[in-house]
Amino acid sequence: MSDDTTNAAATDNVFTLAKLEEAMAKIRALGPLPPVIRESAFLTERHEDWSRVRSPGRAARRLQQGHRQNIDLHQAPMSGGLLLDGVLYVHPLTMLKIKGSAV
Repeated sequence: MSDDTTNAAATDNVFTLAKLEEAMAKIRALGPLPPVIRESAFLTERHEDWSRVRSPGRAARRLQQGHRQNIDLHQAPMSGGLLLDGVLYVHPLTMLKIKGSAV
């Protein structure tokens, strides 16, 4: 492949600011697009329950030193969502809360 055809192919995928603004204007003219929402059980957050330790400060310091502590670690659903490429990913339990509040 020659350099001319390589450069031509590379410039086809490049948007100038004017082309991008023109494309965005066309998209805005279509009106609001419905959001795409997907459920994913992998969206969890790590929660630590420090209520079983006598001294949280001492326990945190000893944890950093590598000593095992009486901390309850569990995964809980994310309270929010994750927006990637125009798709909103939420945990199924969070989705149930959203649907319950919409009714």
